[in-house]
Amino acid sequence: MQNRFHSYLSIAHKLIESYKAEMPLAAFLKNYFSQNKKHGSTDRKQISHLCYCYYRIGNAVKTLAFDERIKIAFFLCNSTPKEYAFLFDENCLNNWSKDVDLRIAFIIKYYLSFDEAHIFNLQDLIGIDNKNSFIKSHLTQPDLFIRLRPTFETIVKNKLTKSQIAFKEIDLSCLVLT
Repeated sequence: MQNRFHSYLSIAHKLIESYKAEMPLAAFLKNYFSQNKKHGSTDRKQISHLCYCYYRIGNAVKTLAFDERIKIAFFLCNSTPKEYAFLFDENCLNNWSKDVDLRIAFIIKYYLSFDEAHIFNLQDLIGIDNKNSFIKSHLTQPDLFIRLRPTFETIVKNKLTKSQIAFKEIDLSCLVLT
């Protein structure tokens, strides 16, 4: 099982090295996966998630090697270690928290080169009031909203419940996955 996740890390590393930001990352990944049909949906999801985590931390630890940088990125962008727990030492695993502020505080102590202000370097140019909240928003996957077509509300809710996917009802025609 670990070999598969090592493979995901290796592929993500190759993709990140070859990505030159000439197009949006989503389009770049789509092109890669369309040319490499060997990756199933789970593979694509895992590899894409690692790439997005890597870029979400911006230049906060630019001087570190890829292996350390991706570990920091995954730690900061995920509320649990999931299948990647084998990458982390006991200290990291014991300090993993659902609270992003606690994860950031741990990384700041553990990696002296980490600079939270460099997660998003252009914050001074966009005139935001709460810079800390804006920076932390880069480390969190945004909510996914689903618009329900008339007459399908019950079917969709039942399928989500059966699949153990948590959701909140916004109104009769809209759900948010939590």
